Amino acid sequence: MSEARLIAIVDDDASARQALSALLRAMGFRVAEFGSGPEILETMPMIEPDCLIADIRMPAMTGLELHRRLHETGRRLPTILITAFPTAPVMERARAEGILAVLTKPLEPGPLAAAIAAAFGEEDGEPGLPVDPSTT
Repeated sequence: MSEARLIAIVDDDASARQALSALLRAMGFRVAEFGSGPEILETMPMIEPDCLIADIRMPAMTGLELHRRLHETGRRLPTILITAFPTAPVMERARAEGILAVLTKPLEPGPLAAAIAAAFGEEDGEPGLPVDPSTT
């Protein structure tokens, strides 16, 4: 049996981060939690996450900025962004930057599971930007 995949969560809201962590663990994943983009960037040489879930709006570095920084350093992680404030411009930027999915907080298990399956190439259907139905 292979080891569970590691998902890195980056969110400045500790309660949201902990709730997401508990949900992902219940789904069978290993989780590494970070409170900011700079925090995970400092840790990246020591961990090898399989997927990144990051809040879009954070004070030190946005989720989009974190995604860009990781790409600049050669880290091509499937990235799922989460937000309480979905907007059309955010969705367009996410799509242009290669973000796998943008989901709306509070997160629903179904769309989250679908986005994670897509991150690991386990989805059926066409590739694209899965969008939480509440954002359309």
